[in-house]
Amino acid sequence: MTTAMSDLRDVAATPVAWREAGSGPLVLFLGGLGMTRTGFDPQLAALAARYRCVAWDMPGYGASPLPAGGLTFELLADAAARLIETLGETRAHLVGLSVVAVTVIKTTIRHHARVRSLPPLDSRPPL
Repeated sequence: MTTAMSDLRDVAATPVAWREAGSGPLVLFLGGLGMTRTGFDPQLAALAARYRCVAWDMPGYGASPLPAGGLTFELLADAAARLIETLGETRAHLVGLSVVAVTVIKTTIRHHARVRSLPPLDSRPPL
């Protein structure tokens, strides 16, 4: 059974806004450049029966403001780790798409205790 799109909940938090559905182990979806939290709606709806699915607005995109110092992969990795904590979780499966999949790798390096698994999708080599 899949979740209806109307069951998706938006959270307009600062510094990172997100959309979520479901319950269970946390799966955090980190979208690619130009993508917002709505880009993973089909995945959130399909997986919400088994997982707590959260898709972020990466800092500087959607409802998440651009940090004053600009974006680096380290800043994004730290933001992902903070979001896991903000969600009241200790660990998450991290799904990264495109160049932002590097954020998944950087998060694993910088905050390895927060990561259950890391399927980077359509990625490039880490910087």
